[in-house]
Amino acid sequence: MDRLVREANMWRGRTSADDAEVAGERKFDLAAVIGPAVLFVITAVYLAYELHWQLDLLHTMGSAHASRDDVDWLVLEGRALAAFGLTWAFLKTMLLRSAKDSMSSMVVTFVLVGGATLLMFTAIGRLYDAVIDELPADTSLHLYKVAAHRQWSLAGDLPRDASAADPVAVMLWPLKMADSAQSAGIEQVFDKRADGFREGASEQARKLWPQAKEKLAAFGAAGSGELRSKFEDYYAKYVDGSQQTRSIISSWQERRSNYFQDLTGITPNPGATREQFATALLSAKINQLRQLGQLYLDTKGFTLDPVVFQSGDVAYNASDFEGVRNESDFVRVVIKKAAGGMAAMVPTLGTVKSRPEASNIVASAVVPPISMTLSTVSILVNAGALLGLLCVRLPVLRHLQAVIPLVFAAGVLVALRPTQSLPGLDAGMAWLHANLTPVAWLIERVVTFEHLLLNITR
Repeated sequence: MDRLVREANMWRGRTSADDAEVAGERKFDLAAVIGPAVLFVITAVYLAYELHWQLDLLHTMGSAHASRDDVDWLVLEGRALAAFGLTWAFLKTMLLRSAKDSMSSMVVTFVLVGGATLLMFTAIGRLYDAVIDELPADTSLHLYKVAAHRQWSLAGDLPRDASAADPVAVMLWPLKMADSAQSAGIEQVFDKRADGFREGASEQARKLWPQAKEKLAAFGAAGSGELRSKFEDYYAKYVDGSQQTRSIISSWQERRSNYFQDLTGITPNPGATREQFATALLSAKINQLRQLGQLYLDTKGFTLDPVVFQSGDVAYNASDFEGVRNESDFVRVVIKKAAGGMAAMVPTLGTVKSRPEASNIVASAVVPPISMTLSTVSILVNAGALLGLLCVRLPVLRHLQAVIPLVFAAGVLVALRPTQSLPGLDAGMAWLHANLTPVAWLIERVVTFEHLLLNITR
């Protein structure tokens, strides 16, 4: 009889233990549920962060008040999120397997996932650098001007552009280069503003030259050592003169003190410290002495490069005016120092690839769209991973955890009906279709996804 039961169980692929479980002795495997649940929570939290980051990037890029540092920080944050997301979507299955073995095996797997994320982070950075480095010089120069045009349009310095009202269109602003009419207009606007900046800065510098000349004569060409020596000399004379006002006869001392103050504008104080003397100099009758006292206080005893001239938000230090002897030299320094705006820096075909500030501005035009695309792909594959974790206990699907994210992401991208309009960028999208069809196919669906995200959150 036992032999017959064993043969029957083999035929059915079951054992007596299985029959016992069916009879009501099956135990709930808590460990088999906790592992997938933890991975599900981590993936869900990541998706929430990634979606929030996308909204931040879109709104920041569409704001006229966002600084380049704000955009750079968001791009770096997005790079880290995408690196984790793309790694996590495919390597989380290793955690499912290791969780069944031991705690040490799971820790090792977490370390491997962390290492893979770091490698992915580095690879994405290399991708950004490679794209920028491979751009021809004329394209880089044009992208530089496009980035400037975008900033001026958002700030309202140019006639209203339809693209400025759509955050996604703002992100893809460089596609305006594909429209010959818009491209020519951007060139004209940039060149006109660059010329206007140079002329305006030159005119302002010439007006400021007379009052700056006096300051430069006294302090501008002097180094910190010379200024410190001059201050120490005046300080010693002040202490010595203050001591000479002393007298055992109070009326004589009062008369000498008043004479000293009338002559210099400073109250005598034989025990004054250098800081007290510098403060007292602010009321001196000689203009150069007042400036010397202010410089001492501003530069913390001439340990810092002293500011000797201020024009708006731009500070000119003593070292900036080394070799300045006439008005033309002064104008040259002012224009060079004030060249903080994109139009002011004006790179050439020969310098646009080598100047760091020019490369940074080109990157601000190229990198955000790439970052947005990687983020969208990462969101879709992790949404697929989330779906796969819900099916982890199904007999067939639990063995396809590494494939489900890709299948889901591809299915969503294919199912998305691409948007038919992108303000001001129709010609750019047409150019993409004609020259980079796979890229155009992906960009259209990314744009559609971003518009859906914006509409849902409004």
